[in-house]
Amino acid sequence: MPKNPIGEEIALYRDTLKNQVDASSKQLLNGKHLQNKLMSKVANILFRELSRAIAN
Repeated sequence: MPKNPIGEEIALYRDTLKNQVDASSKQLLNGKHLQNKLMSKVANILFRELSRAIAN
């Protein structure tokens, strides 16, 4: 993961998703579900950054 604000934001989001557990301490998201949530977050960040670049 790159050492920049966006990389840190993605890593924090990944860790947050991995730490979500149910009452029996079973991880709620794993495998493809976790990957899909992360890719959605990355797409949103890319769109945000593109919008900022266009606005300036």
